[in-house]
Amino acid sequence: PVGCLAPPAATASQAAGALVFSGDATVEPLVATLWRPLAAAVCVSPLVAARRLVARADDAIHDKPASPAAVAPHLAACCLAFWLSNAAYQLAFLDASSPAAVVLLGSLTPLFVILARALGLYDAANPPTTPEGLGTALGLAGALVCALAAPSPSSSTPPDAAGRDLLAVALTLFSVLSHAAYSILTKTCRAAFSAPDLHLLMQLGAIALNLALLLLLHPRALPTLLSADPRAGALGLFAKHNRADWLFCGLVVDTVGTMGFVVALLYFDPLVTTIAGLFEPICAVLENAAANGAPLPNLAYCAGSALLLAGAGLVVSHQAHTTRRLSAAPAISA
Repeated sequence: PVGCLAPPAATASQAAGALVFSGDATVEPLVATLWRPLAAAVCVSPLVAARRLVARADDAIHDKPASPAAVAPHLAACCLAFWLSNAAYQLAFLDASSPAAVVLLGSLTPLFVILARALGLYDAANPPTTPEGLGTALGLAGALVCALAAPSPSSSTPPDAAGRDLLAVALTLFSVLSHAAYSILTKTCRAAFSAPDLHLLMQLGAIALNLALLLLLHPRALPTLLSADPRAGALGLFAKHNRADWLFCGLVVDTVGTMGFVVALLYFDPLVTTIAGLFEPICAVLENAAANGAPLPNLAYCAGSALLLAGAGLVVSHQAHTTRRLSAAPAISA
């Protein structure tokens, strides 16, 4: 069943972004945050176009339980939350003296999702059950152990580290809240939009947001920003030495990764997809070891991973009876 395969595939694919994003330090950081949604939009656009050519003009609406107009407010809020979550998380990494703290706080998303459901902010008829609550607690405990056990690079502490870290904490918490809201709202929007269509809308919005941020922070750099400068231009990702990395990012990290979570939300509660996201640091460690020969995780990290796996298993097994079984093509188009 595609519903069960989508979360692990999406998690492993998004984690592979660490192999790209930790690369060229000469690229303007905010420009790199623009390149990611731009690469994703370029890669998913042919899929969206092909789907429209094959299907009848009204097929995107005809077989849906809701029309796009009916969920338009939810779509606007979903896209906004997605953009804000990504922007805040990227900026938190830029400001934090220790990115490990950002990763740790970023693990709180499932907690906010289950709190929202307990408060009746979504799916009020089905409050969290004991297995879901226990699974979430185990997952968060495992993520905490992994974050504390992960090796951190030694580096000198800048003199303004305290102020920067406080801002990074605030940005990360804002990102977590936005991510929880985006996951919940995506579940609603999937009733009216296919995964490729919704994914493309979110990426186009991220492009607009990043362009606005760049113009706000560097208003005099418009000519450079609109150029193909390989370090500071919006089209610099198409430069020869950038092309392979960002094609990989657009195809794997986002088309398989981000869109994979959008596919999964057709089947699962947002709690499942956000808990699946807790495995990203673990996948990144293993992928880095395989690709670059980095050290394998220690025993404490493995124990945290086991806790996380047990928690995720509790939540997923509780919801397994609701999973729809579809072949891959209908799952992505649905």
